[in-house]
Amino acid sequence: MFNKILKRCPLLLFLLVFVGCQPLNNLSAPPKKTQNISHEFKDRLFIRSDNYLAGKAPIDTHEKRAYKYPKNYIIEGNKNTKKVALTFDDGPSIYTTKIIQKLNNYKIKATFFMVGNAIQSFPDLVKKIHNEGHLIANHSWDHTNANEHQYIDKYWQEQITSTNSLIKQLTGITPSLFRPPFGSTSEKIIEKLAENNINTIIWSIDTQDWNNNINTAQNIASIAIKHAHPESIILMHDGGGNRQGTVDALDEIIQYYQQLNYQFVTVDELIALH
Repeated sequence: MFNKILKRCPLLLFLLVFVGCQPLNNLSAPPKKTQNISHEFKDRLFIRSDNYLAGKAPIDTHEKRAYKYPKNYIIEGNKNTKKVALTFDDGPSIYTTKIIQKLNNYKIKATFFMVGNAIQSFPDLVKKIHNEGHLIANHSWDHTNANEHQYIDKYWQEQITSTNSLIKQLTGITPSLFRPPFGSTSEKIIEKLAENNINTIIWSIDTQDWNNNINTAQNIASIAIKHAHPESIILMHDGGGNRQGTVDALDEIIQYYQQLNYQFVTVDELIALH
């Protein structure tokens, strides 16, 4: 019966012979296992926020610039190490001392983007912050929108150089980091800063602590925790208004990240990882 089938179906005979001639190890070898590859670099650099207000700068503009100026326009660290940078804008103020006390309780360091005219009111506090190992950076002289300045050189002198000079006078160090007020700037200013070895720093988590409608300690902590990710830069404020909610949110934020074995670093340390 089987012989009759083979005579009628020569193709079947050919297949049987072909298969029979194959090495047994090819037929019985198990499929190769896929190697697990650890992705050192992130696939995307962007701002995380539940209620981002485009306002001065559309959110996708930041992402595009992060790729156009990878060394000079920083949203977050580009690797996946468990590090996080707390940053505070618009100070110093009466709330800065409270924030420093919280940070010191946990023995962690943070970055303070200071406004020049506010520094004039708290020179001794600026010295104290620097001496305790926190990083002081530039946040303009009077918190004006960089895009409202028509002349780049004038903006450089009035907003950047003036603030850097005052910080150097008090600390002995000239800042190499600048955060534009409102996150609003132009590519010409980014390039001008880069030419002078100053990096533009944005953020990857906006806690919305500047938003008086939602800036309770619970909301601020919730946002910082919800969007936790490796090498994040967290935006908060120690000046520019009532910042008690920010002060009160710090315990929960810090404890959460520490439970996940994150290390708190200053922004310059985070950039050094690049």
